[in-house]
Amino acid sequence: MNSVYSELIDKSTKQIKESNYNTENPLNDLRKLLDINFDKLNEIEPPNIINKIWDKIKTGIKNNNVNLTYDDLFGDGLTKYYPNQKISVVMKVNGLYNLLNSIGYHPDKNLRNDNKFIPFINDHRHAGNAIYSDFFITRDKRLIKKAEAIYEHLKIGTKIIFIH
Repeated sequence: MNSVYSELIDKSTKQIKESNYNTENPLNDLRKLLDINFDKLNEIEPPNIINKIWDKIKTGIKNNNVNLTYDDLFGDGLTKYYPNQKISVVMKVNGLYNLLNSIGYHPDKNLRNDNKFIPFINDHRHAGNAIYSDFFITRDKRLIKKAEAIYEHLKIGTKIIFIH
Protein backbone atom coordinates (compact mmCIF):
# COMPACT_ATOMS: atom_id res chain seq x y z
CA MET A 1 0.00 0.00 0.00
CA ASN A 2 1.22 3.49 -0.85
CA SER A 3 2.85 5.09 2.24
CA VAL A 4 1.02 8.41 1.74
CA TYR A 5 -2.28 6.54 1.57
CA SER A 6 -1.39 4.49 4.66
CA GLU A 7 -0.43 7.62 6.54
CA LEU A 8 -3.70 9.33 5.60
CA ILE A 9 -5.75 6.31 6.70
CA ASP A 10 -3.88 6.12 10.01
CA LYS A 11 -4.37 9.83 10.67
CA SER A 12 -8.08 9.73 9.79
CA THR A 13 -8.67 6.65 11.91
CA LYS A 14 -6.89 8.26 14.88
CA GLN A 15 -8.99 11.45 14.55
CA ILE A 16 -12.21 9.47 14.47
CA LYS A 17 -11.20 7.45 17.53
CA GLU A 18 -10.20 10.60 19.43
CA SER A 19 -13.37 12.48 18.56
CA ASN A 20 -15.91 13.39 21.21
CA TYR A 21 -18.41 11.10 19.54
CA ASN A 22 -17.60 7.95 21.45
CA THR A 23 -21.20 6.81 21.82
CA GLU A 24 -23.07 8.92 19.25
CA ASN A 25 -22.76 8.88 15.51
CA PRO A 26 -21.80 12.46 14.45
CA LEU A 27 -23.70 11.94 11.21
CA ASN A 28 -26.92 11.79 13.22
CA ASP A 29 -26.53 15.54 13.86
CA LEU A 30 -26.33 16.17 10.12
CA ARG A 31 -29.31 13.93 9.46
CA LYS A 32 -31.35 15.65 12.18
CA LEU A 33 -30.40 19.11 10.91
CA LEU A 34 -31.52 18.21 7.41
CA ASP A 35 -34.62 16.34 8.65
CA ILE A 36 -33.47 13.16 6.96
CA ASN A 37 -35.29 9.91 7.48
CA PHE A 38 -32.83 7.46 6.00
CA ASP A 39 -35.36 4.63 6.11
CA LYS A 40 -37.31 6.67 3.55
CA LEU A 41 -34.13 7.39 1.57
CA ASN A 42 -33.35 3.70 1.36
CA GLU A 43 -36.74 3.01 -0.23
CA ILE A 44 -35.80 5.11 -3.27
CA GLU A 45 -35.41 3.14 -6.49
CA PRO A 46 -34.24 4.16 -9.98
CA PRO A 47 -34.66 6.12 -12.11
CA ASN A 48 -33.57 9.60 -10.99
CA ILE A 49 -32.31 8.48 -7.58
CA ILE A 50 -30.39 11.68 -6.84
CA ASN A 51 -33.36 13.88 -7.74
CA LYS A 52 -35.61 11.78 -5.51
CA ILE A 53 -33.12 12.09 -2.66
CA TRP A 54 -33.09 15.87 -3.15
CA ASP A 55 -36.90 15.88 -3.01
CA LYS A 56 -36.72 14.09 0.36
CA ILE A 57 -34.12 16.41 1.94
CA LYS A 58 -34.80 19.86 0.46
CA THR A 59 -37.64 20.64 2.88
CA GLY A 60 -35.41 19.95 5.89
CA ILE A 61 -32.70 22.13 4.38
CA LYS A 62 -35.16 24.99 3.85
CA ASN A 63 -36.90 24.59 7.25
CA ASN A 64 -33.59 24.69 9.10
CA ASN A 65 -32.24 27.67 7.12
CA VAL A 66 -29.32 25.66 5.82
CA ASN A 67 -27.67 27.46 2.93
CA LEU A 68 -27.33 24.52 0.55
CA THR A 69 -28.61 24.11 -2.98
CA TYR A 70 -29.04 21.11 -5.22
CA ASP A 71 -25.91 22.23 -7.08
CA ASP A 72 -23.92 22.48 -3.82
CA LEU A 73 -24.68 18.87 -3.01
CA PHE A 74 -25.14 17.10 -6.31
CA GLY A 75 -23.88 19.43 -9.01
CA ASP A 76 -20.71 21.38 -9.57
CA GLY A 77 -20.82 23.03 -6.16
CA LEU A 78 -17.32 21.78 -5.38
CA THR A 79 -15.89 24.24 -7.88
CA LYS A 80 -16.68 27.16 -5.58
CA TYR A 81 -14.58 25.57 -2.83
CA TYR A 82 -11.74 24.67 -5.21
CA PRO A 83 -11.87 27.45 -7.83
CA ASN A 84 -8.37 26.81 -9.18
CA GLN A 85 -8.68 23.05 -9.43
CA LYS A 86 -10.33 21.00 -12.14
CA ILE A 87 -12.77 18.63 -10.47
CA SER A 88 -12.40 15.24 -12.18
CA VAL A 89 -15.21 12.77 -12.63
CA VAL A 90 -13.51 10.44 -10.14
CA MET A 91 -13.48 13.27 -7.58
CA LYS A 92 -17.19 13.83 -8.22
CA VAL A 93 -17.91 10.12 -7.76
CA ASN A 94 -15.92 10.02 -4.52
CA GLY A 95 -17.58 13.18 -3.22
CA LEU A 96 -21.07 11.93 -4.04
CA TYR A 97 -20.29 8.54 -2.49
CA ASN A 98 -19.26 10.22 0.76
CA LEU A 99 -22.27 12.54 0.67
CA LEU A 100 -24.74 9.72 0.09
CA ASN A 101 -23.15 7.74 2.89
CA SER A 102 -23.23 10.75 5.22
CA ILE A 103 -26.88 11.58 4.68
CA GLY A 104 -27.84 7.95 5.20
CA TYR A 105 -28.44 6.52 1.74
CA HIS A 106 -27.54 2.86 2.27
CA PRO A 107 -24.80 3.96 4.68
CA ASP A 108 -21.82 1.92 5.72
CA LYS A 109 -21.94 0.95 9.38
CA ASN A 110 -19.49 1.38 12.27
CA LEU A 111 -16.94 3.51 10.44
CA ARG A 112 -15.06 4.25 13.66
CA ASN A 113 -14.00 0.62 13.68
CA ASP A 114 -10.70 0.06 11.80
CA ASN A 115 -12.17 -3.05 10.22
CA LYS A 116 -14.98 -0.95 8.67
CA PHE A 117 -13.29 2.40 7.96
CA ILE A 118 -10.59 1.11 5.62
CA PRO A 119 -13.09 -0.92 3.54
CA PHE A 120 -15.27 2.22 3.33
CA ILE A 121 -12.33 4.17 1.88
CA ASN A 122 -11.62 1.33 -0.52
CA ASP A 123 -15.29 1.16 -1.57
CA HIS A 124 -15.48 4.80 -2.55
CA ARG A 125 -12.15 4.51 -4.37
CA HIS A 126 -13.39 1.43 -6.23
CA ALA A 127 -16.60 3.22 -7.22
CA GLY A 128 -14.52 6.11 -8.54
CA ASN A 129 -11.94 4.03 -10.39
CA ALA A 130 -14.57 1.72 -11.89
CA ILE A 131 -15.76 4.52 -14.18
CA TYR A 132 -12.86 3.60 -16.44
CA SER A 133 -14.16 0.04 -16.81
CA ASP A 134 -17.06 -1.52 -18.64
CA PHE A 135 -18.11 -3.44 -15.54
CA PHE A 136 -18.05 -2.87 -11.78
CA ILE A 137 -18.44 -6.20 -9.99
CA THR A 138 -19.09 -6.38 -6.25
CA ARG A 139 -20.97 -8.31 -3.61
CA ASP A 140 -21.56 -5.24 -1.41
CA LYS A 141 -25.23 -4.21 -1.70
CA ARG A 142 -24.70 -0.82 -0.03
CA LEU A 143 -21.87 -0.02 -2.42
CA ILE A 144 -24.03 -1.02 -5.38
CA LYS A 145 -26.89 1.25 -4.30
CA LYS A 146 -24.62 4.29 -3.95
CA ALA A 147 -22.70 3.56 -7.17
CA GLU A 148 -25.97 3.02 -9.05
CA ALA A 149 -27.26 6.43 -7.94
CA ILE A 150 -23.99 8.18 -8.76
CA TYR A 151 -23.41 6.55 -12.15
CA GLU A 152 -26.96 7.33 -13.23
CA HIS A 153 -26.63 10.96 -12.07
CA LEU A 154 -23.28 11.52 -13.77
CA LYS A 155 -24.30 9.51 -16.85
CA ILE A 156 -21.47 7.00 -16.39
CA GLY A 157 -21.90 3.92 -18.60
CA THR A 158 -20.15 1.40 -16.35
CA LYS A 159 -22.45 -1.58 -15.77
CA ILE A 160 -22.76 -2.65 -12.13
CA ILE A 161 -22.92 -6.38 -11.47
CA PHE A 162 -23.84 -7.93 -8.13
CA ILE A 163 -22.38 -11.33 -7.32
CA HIS A 164 -23.82 -13.54 -4.60
